[in-house]
Amino acid sequence: MKKHSKSQQMKDILGNVARPEEHIAKLIHMACKHRAPTTISKKRNIYLTQNSERQCLILLSGSVALCRISDGMVLNAEYAPFIFGANAQLSYSPHLYIKAKETTCLLLIPQNIFYNEVTENGLWQSLAMLQDYTAAKVYAHFMMISQLSAYEIIRCHLIELMNEPDVLKKKHHCS
Repeated sequence: MKKHSKSQQMKDILGNVARPEEHIAKLIHMACKHRAPTTISKKRNIYLTQNSERQCLILLSGSVALCRISDGMVLNAEYAPFIFGANAQLSYSPHLYIKAKETTCLLLIPQNIFYNEVTENGLWQSLAMLQDYTAAKVYAHFMMISQLSAYEIIRCHLIELMNEPDVLKKKHHCS
């Protein structure tokens, strides 16, 4: 059996799980009813726990990075439209924050309210598709960086950046 490179393994995992755009759109449409979005500036931090209550971040425009509080390491990055914090295993949220990579439009909704609205609107399949995609992306990312040298970790992050949509690559520079 031929050993695959780490980047090939990541492509194999993510190649089987497409970003569920239609399901994300349904969830965002539901969440936006009767709520006004907020615009935040580039590099601002957003926390997924407010007043000891878990939050869902509904990303309407722009892009953000999920970072570890202890060292600021980027664990995941997404572009709009997307939803962060819609998973039950959010016990790690005090250790993570989201940083806006550009001026971003978003909504923050308490997780329990989000779940109630998912139930009322019969959108559990859409939520499951979002979670499946998120789990696959996180798994692929951690598979890439586990037990790698510093060079390999930087290389993997650069490959992830190269795989971002062209519209995002043209907006940002590496300074």
